[in-house]
Amino acid sequence: MDDDSPETVTAGVTLGLQHPPCYPLDALLNRVIHLLPIGGACFRANAGSALCGAAGVVLTALLLRLVLTRFLADSSPLAAKKIWPCVASASLILAFSKTYWEKAVSVKGGLYLVEMVLILGILLCLAQFEARERSDFNRKFWIEGAFFLFGLGLAHYWETQILFIPAFLLFFTFSRWKPFDFSVFSKKLFRSFSFLAIGISVFALYLPLRAHLQPVLNLGDPENWTYFKMATMRAYVQGREPNLLAEIARALTGSGPWEKVRQTWFLMLHIQNVEIPRHFWVDLKLGALMLALVGLSAWACAVKGRRTLLFILVAMACLVLVFYMALLIPPTVNCRWLVDNYLLPSNWMLSLLAGVGLWTLRPFLVQPRSSVSPFWNIFKRGLWLAILLGLPLQQLFSNFSMSNEQNQMLRYDYGENLLKSAPRNAVFFAEGDEDFFPLYYFQNVERQRPDVRVIPPFTLFETWGVAELEHFHPELGLTAASVDFPDHFARIIYSLSEIIAKNRQKDVFVFSYLDGAFHRYYLNSRPQLQIEQSGVALWLYEPPSKKEKCLELAGLRTRHWWDCPSNAHPSLIRIAWVYQHLGLLP
Repeated sequence: MDDDSPETVTAGVTLGLQHPPCYPLDALLNRVIHLLPIGGACFRANAGSALCGAAGVVLTALLLRLVLTRFLADSSPLAAKKIWPCVASASLILAFSKTYWEKAVSVKGGLYLVEMVLILGILLCLAQFEARERSDFNRKFWIEGAFFLFGLGLAHYWETQILFIPAFLLFFTFSRWKPFDFSVFSKKLFRSFSFLAIGISVFALYLPLRAHLQPVLNLGDPENWTYFKMATMRAYVQGREPNLLAEIARALTGSGPWEKVRQTWFLMLHIQNVEIPRHFWVDLKLGALMLALVGLSAWACAVKGRRTLLFILVAMACLVLVFYMALLIPPTVNCRWLVDNYLLPSNWMLSLLAGVGLWTLRPFLVQPRSSVSPFWNIFKRGLWLAILLGLPLQQLFSNFSMSNEQNQMLRYDYGENLLKSAPRNAVFFAEGDEDFFPLYYFQNVERQRPDVRVIPPFTLFETWGVAELEHFHPELGLTAASVDFPDHFARIIYSLSEIIAKNRQKDVFVFSYLDGAFHRYYLNSRPQLQIEQSGVALWLYEPPSKKEKCLELAGLRTRHWWDCPSNAHPSLIRIAWVYQHLGLLP
């Protein structure tokens, strides 16, 4: 479940390239997980996400323990025992928060969790560096670890990682490396950037090497420098992600109106001012947010550990402020879900501060006072225990139903129904992620229906997409890669028309109900075409299709439509719409 999960599984099994920026680290990790001798490919990949989620909880616990023992409390064995209830409660608040739990039980969610674990690892390294004495021999190696993890982050989901660069730089602005020694500084800088380069090399090497080998999933084809740069910068989707700074730049240069700047700004305010507070409220609840404020106040007044706190605060500010500089979230039904994805790192930051808040309140609620009645002391201890247990349990019970995916088969069965709806040797125009990625998963992971030729029309906008189709399916006779076109639209119109014109007498053309490039640039301009329904797909009523038998609705695979609460998840809404359109769901 969760958006592009079939793509993520397929990329891991086949070592392919996902949609830009291609996520090489995620593909490598999923490839390693796929080697485990348990379950099938989907189960292994989901288990990998769960392991990654568990790692994030453990890292949060270790970081909170370090903060409390080294900065805000004493490191005696007795104090360490008193710290663990606060650590456990705060970690479980994170584990059971809505978005974190959701990502930990979905393959694509594991991609976001890997990024979060890397950021947690960076902060843990920096906190260890700050906590150790200057004379400690092992102190310097924590910095190299932080730079290496930062490089891996840039090789994974660099758009999120760069948001933490200001926090990373400000941490060293307040460094205790004194007196200044240029030779020592240059050696440290060289060593640190060497580890950074090692981390980034995953990105710089994996993309062109795998693209050169032409894996079956090769979105962006970053084999040469031009395609590599476009894939890395996600140039293919930038037009669909307008941002305020770009609109201002266009207005200043006279290429755009100032009215568009005003409209963009008010739209951003309308969305962000509602969705960002809602994320904090739904994911952390009121109790955890109040504890986070207490923890923030206590930590800010502490003598030590302020650089670690500064890292968290600056990172949180960058994470929130980016929504007021770039309109990354379109105003659709998926708006809240997308905001949750991008704000996922805020969950561990607030949970960490909530743990500090729990430790701050502990002396007022646990330590008995002789000046008050014994009943009042017992009541305070009961209140303390209720807070420790109540906040994680509140998260657990409020988020369980939507995170329970034991019956989540909607996306999987939709992919199987697509294949069942296509006759042998059909040409399938996969209109969207809901069609394209499940079909690639079934064909290349489970080895089902290799006779069906899958064509993602949206890739035919690009020269690399046309070239890949010519390489994998030369029998279709496509020649658009050698033709110069004035724009992307001319290329896709020519490609679709040529494929159908050359193969309409021998192949059945299949497409889904979902509105996509094939609908917009071929069907809509030919209203006279006859179309026939087959299961969850449609056929062009050409000569070959008259000899084939269509799939009746009774032949569809329909498991757990009615007993799975997570079927209402926004990432499944278009699949649910198809079944509603067919009259199979209310």
